[in-house]
Amino acid sequence: MIRRFVSTALVFCMASLLAQPQGETPEAFLKRTQWWREAKFGMFIHWGIYAVPADATDLQGRKTVAEWYLSNKQMQVRDYEKFAAQFNPVRFNAREWVRMAKEAGMKYIVITSKHHDGFCMFDTKLTDYNIVKATPFGRDPMKELAAECRRQGIKLCFYYSIMDWHHPDYLPRRAWERDVRPAAGADLNRYIDFMKGQLRELLTNYGPIGVLWFDGGWEHNAQSLRSAEVNAFIRSLQPQILITDCGASAAHRAVDEGERQKHLRHHPEPLPQAVV
Repeated sequence: MIRRFVSTALVFCMASLLAQPQGETPEAFLKRTQWWREAKFGMFIHWGIYAVPADATDLQGRKTVAEWYLSNKQMQVRDYEKFAAQFNPVRFNAREWVRMAKEAGMKYIVITSKHHDGFCMFDTKLTDYNIVKATPFGRDPMKELAAECRRQGIKLCFYYSIMDWHHPDYLPRRAWERDVRPAAGADLNRYIDFMKGQLRELLTNYGPIGVLWFDGGWEHNAQSLRSAEVNAFIRSLQPQILITDCGASAAHRAVDEGERQKHLRHHPEPLPQAVV
């Protein structure tokens, strides 16, 4: 099941956890991030409807990454949407997934709640383009994983893509679709409101979340993404959460770089490192 439907990455990288809130003392920062520094080992799961074609090549046949299938093949959104009706991971077993992670010595699980393709792997009320409403599976695996992680003592963490190739308000359009999906009427601010609504769902419906793992923020600056506002909103819902930049979301990374440097002046030890 896992080999068929899940792409896991268990290699170490140097992605720092930034977004230290303003006003947080270095001592409080160290306390809040202690579990992450001690965990050291976790599982990162990429899972979505791109598992249906299960193809990690581009139009020239070159090897790339499967979760970028829509982009790799330069598909139209309406054609990619058809994979949802074919996605039915009937052998998914949250208890077994968490058990395997725990027995391997892992302390946390990061899973894609929404990747760049915009398909939501949780029961969002803000779009029907989700695993509960758009697939024959009809269940919320994030809810099941959250329950099992609590039961087995593993921290659950969510990956969330800022970039969204499906949402009509996300900009820019891909080069190959501009004639089919014109950008007229699209409103990035309206998309950020949508994103905040989904973040509220993820941070209020699934219990304590260890890490919010942003990705896909490189197409816009911090002001366009309302990054300071979004980060403050996240912390208003879960003050203890860690927010990553995933080595890519430069807009979110820039917001709190001053706070990170302040921390380093007082505590020259390296910041927490991610397992990606």
